[in-house]
Amino acid sequence: MDFRVLGPVQVVAGSGAVELASGKQVALLGCLLIAGGEVVSRDRLIDALWGERPPAAAVNALQVHVHGLRRRLGAQRIETQGPGYRLWLATGELDLERFELVMARGRSELAGGEADAAASTFREALGLWRGPAYDDVRYEAFAQAEVARLEELRLAALEDRIEADLALGRHRDLVPELEALVSAHGSRERLCGQLMLALYRSDRQAAALELFGQVRRAMRDELGLVPGPALRQLQREILQQDASLAVEPAELRARRRLPAAETTLVGREAELAELALLLRGGARLVTLTGAGGIGKTRLALQTGHELTEAFTDGVYFVDLSHVTDPALVPEAIAVALGLGTQREEPPEAALRAFLGGRQTLLLLDNFEVVDAAAPLVSELLRAAPGLVVLATSRAPLRLSGEHQYRVEPLPLGDAVRLFAARARAVAPSFRRPSEEAEEVARLCRRLDCLPLAIELTAARTRDYAPRELLESVPGSLALAGEGPRDLPSRQRTLRSTIDWSHRLLALEEQALFARLAVFAGGFAGAGAASVCDAGREALASLARASLVHERVDAGGAVRWFMLETVREYALELLEEIGEGGVWRLRHAEHYAGLAEAAQDEHPASRSGAAWRGLEAEHDNFRAALDWSRDSGAVELGLRLVGALAYFWATSDHLQEGRARIDEALSHAAGAPAPLRATALAGAALVAHSLGDYERMRASAQASLDLWRRLGDERRTAFALNQLGIALSNLGDIDGGVGCHEENAAISRRLGDGMRLSAALNNLGYCLLRRGEYGRAGALFDEGLAVCREIGHRTGESVMLGNQGLAALLERRPAEALGLFRRALLIDRELGYAEGLIYGLVGVAAALSATDGAPEAALLLGAAQVAARATAVELEPLELELQTRVTAMLREALGIEQFAAAHASGQELRLQDAVERGLRAAGSRDAVIGDARS
Repeated sequence: MDFRVLGPVQVVAGSGAVELASGKQVALLGCLLIAGGEVVSRDRLIDALWGERPPAAAVNALQVHVHGLRRRLGAQRIETQGPGYRLWLATGELDLERFELVMARGRSELAGGEADAAASTFREALGLWRGPAYDDVRYEAFAQAEVARLEELRLAALEDRIEADLALGRHRDLVPELEALVSAHGSRERLCGQLMLALYRSDRQAAALELFGQVRRAMRDELGLVPGPALRQLQREILQQDASLAVEPAELRARRRLPAAETTLVGREAELAELALLLRGGARLVTLTGAGGIGKTRLALQTGHELTEAFTDGVYFVDLSHVTDPALVPEAIAVALGLGTQREEPPEAALRAFLGGRQTLLLLDNFEVVDAAAPLVSELLRAAPGLVVLATSRAPLRLSGEHQYRVEPLPLGDAVRLFAARARAVAPSFRRPSEEAEEVARLCRRLDCLPLAIELTAARTRDYAPRELLESVPGSLALAGEGPRDLPSRQRTLRSTIDWSHRLLALEEQALFARLAVFAGGFAGAGAASVCDAGREALASLARASLVHERVDAGGAVRWFMLETVREYALELLEEIGEGGVWRLRHAEHYAGLAEAAQDEHPASRSGAAWRGLEAEHDNFRAALDWSRDSGAVELGLRLVGALAYFWATSDHLQEGRARIDEALSHAAGAPAPLRATALAGAALVAHSLGDYERMRASAQASLDLWRRLGDERRTAFALNQLGIALSNLGDIDGGVGCHEENAAISRRLGDGMRLSAALNNLGYCLLRRGEYGRAGALFDEGLAVCREIGHRTGESVMLGNQGLAALLERRPAEALGLFRRALLIDRELGYAEGLIYGLVGVAAALSATDGAPEAALLLGAAQVAARATAVELEPLELELQTRVTAMLREALGIEQFAAAHASGQELRLQDAVERGLRAAGSRDAVIGDARS
């Protein structure tokens, strides 16, 4: 049930609104809801329902109303506990609870600099309100306090939404709304400040200052108060036309594809100015070098932030710290640029094509881990004249034209300011009084003014004064000389600082710190608990010491991570105590289980949040695979690649997936047959996505032979499906038909609806290609019934699309149009991009045969662009249909009119093209129906 109090009190069940019999029942429910799951005494309820003059039989009357409410909500909902009643609600059933959760997510997004997401989230939260809270009973005495509290929450949410909109530069649109809000709530200083800021940004400085005067007079006359410090500070900034009040245009913000900074940059003004001169003055490759923890990444990010205006096609950040193979660098850059993996070209070619005509700044972070990939940077710079690269590395890239910029420790003054800023973040009482100023300066000198060392040390001011820290920090922090490239000059200093922070931990915390190093790219709390027996409190303790950090992702989930240099130190500890193998094994087994759980999910669940979760853990899967290979854990490696194959095949990691599976299979000769068969099936999946049907055929055949030998019918059916697809795509339609017929027979015998639906679909498609339209249509009809029975919505849309294709081939375009429309509606609901593209091609083909040529040409253009953007390749019949329809439309419309309509479609977003396709299909179907009648 859905209980609603953000408006009139209402209960909605699956069949619709639950009708409450009387105002007394509404008041009773409202009183129980306000109690928030606590027991409400009979006396309180009687007072709420009848006030000071209850009837003589008030107790009996209350029981009658409780009984009536139980009849409507279910007897278990209202529990009798002692002399009172308690309303039971499940988590998420109350709209107020949902409102507060969505608001928390919005505030996290706003604090993280994600104003776009925050504005949308706050609107979602406010959309839960249907009127004043507890509207039916808001004037009753028992509801007054709660109504006032919720109204305050609503206004605060509204202010948060306005703050996000102001950050997005929507000030002109906000002025009328804010004027109305200030008129109604003139005592809310935050709203007044927001209106002042919106007026100022709308070039109405005088009006903003006049508003401040009005607020000041009203507060003085009515309350005897003066405006608060925030409002007074805003007035001063408006008077001075402070640059901090300006907001970036949305177009400029959209160029900046950089992670949000977690803290403000302290110092580095001179470095920023010098880098700006270099990058604006013609330098096309600048490498920031220096010790780990010296602040190279933070400096690069700030440089990219400040130079965004100079690069019309954007500034992009590529984190290479977890890319273990230099061959994967092109794919990592392509993912950062938002390029889907293209089957017909390697990532290097896609990068050259994308960057070729653009003015782009590319930030390549932690390049030292992929040093062998340096020639790629030169290749891209030669191919893209407008490209500029800013790299961070512990050593130069040693490329022609490279400008090496060495990042040095902070000047002492900036180091002290950084220490003070970070200390105040963990200990607000820290003020760096004059008597401690020299101690802080000595502490920074002792730490060699290294930013990471300072931040680690400042984190301890929660527990220690600067004088105590001086006594604890190791005495010798001498700089190391220039040494091997994998040991930067200041590594010993940083190691000493981390060692000191580590020694301040309790013994059990030290042990956990070392174990957590097995994670790569961060980890979820559940992973830490499973692998390292880590509880939330233990993680929080390490976070307080700045050895572990936490971050809230876009979905509101907490993720933990170590800085890479700190992780290297922890890994060394783990190896020193001889436990590296134990915890790496646990880590690899955990992630193998995680991948297998995702593999076992219903195919309809293998997308969206589930797939984003696998993407977030991809670096951990890589680490598990690397360790399995290096340690000779062949079976564990096979489990991992077999379980991850579907994810690789449906993500931007196709090339890596193929390489990983090949590597695992190359050592699998003596492994158990089921593991080899599963890995071979995975190889076939990835080959299918890459369009390598010869490789798919060989892998599927090998997998099939093993499953037959093992007598596993369910997996035999799966291998037959793969082999059938490969054969038909290689032109052996009869071979494909044989595989799919056997697959269908096995799946019917096993009662496996999901496998049967795939077999019927693929068999029907092969028959269409053989011209057996009637038999194919019957198979699609059966497949559609199976999909509906098992709730396979994606399969349902595919069956409808293939029914539409059969109708087209049998020259029944009107029927085909209706079928394609039904498929499109399902795919729109699911957000299934590939299905939407196929549906647009089908609708266009049907329209071209029903006097809808101009709209058909437009939809073909939209489908073509969307297919290219998402790397969707049409199946043979659809590709042949698209080619034939394109030729027909050119002839029917003429070359110029066709080209104009086709180009118009290429300008549309996929969602907009789908809406046009649905409208065209619906109206054309109606016209045809009228003509028939």
